[in-house]
Formats: sequence, C-alpha cells, structure tokens
Amino acid sequence: SIGFKLINISNAFNNFSCLVFDNDNNFVTNVLKSVTDNKSMTGKLRYDIKSGDVREITIGGELKRNCYSFSLNLIRRTLPTEYLVLFNLNLYGLGEFKQSL
Repeated sequence: SIGFKLINISNAFNNFSCLVFDNDNNFVTNVLKSVTDNKSMTGKLRYDIKSGDVREITIGGELKRNCYSFSLNLIRRTLPTEYLVLFNLNLYGLGEFKQSL
C-alpha cells in the first residue's frame, strides 16, 4: 500500500509541500512556491530509503499569462543516469505542447 503524510499546506503564503512513501520504498517530497500571482517555483526530491541514494532531483519554474503559460524544469535522475530539460507551453483552450530536450 502507498502511505501518505502531509507536512505543510499554507494558503496565506501559497506554499504546498508533501511527503509520500511510494511502492518502491522511495521517499518523495514536492514543493510548490508561488512567487507572485503569475510566477511560481517547484522542486521535487525522490530518495531511495534502502540504498540511501537520491533517485531524482527536479527544480523548475512557471510563468502564467491570460491565455498561455510556460514552464521550464531541470531534472536529474539516476539508474540510469540522465539529465533532462523539460519545456512546457500551455495554450488555454487549445491544448498543450511539450518538448523534452
């Protein structure tokens, strides 16, 4: 079974953090921080409890406008080792276009 434990939710500062243990015995935490009304930053950490290794680190940001938004995420994964740059462009009402470099 998957266990969930919520660490912090704060609407006053537009923060969101959570702590999850997934089926692979990984500790996963996600953080979302709104900088302004239309800008936010995100982070993610996946840690393997058994081996003591960090499996994934993600940092990114998002900019929102009236009819579109775009985000840029930098991702580092292990096993296999890979580095990703993920750019998302969301056109509201039209759909979504994603490209991984």
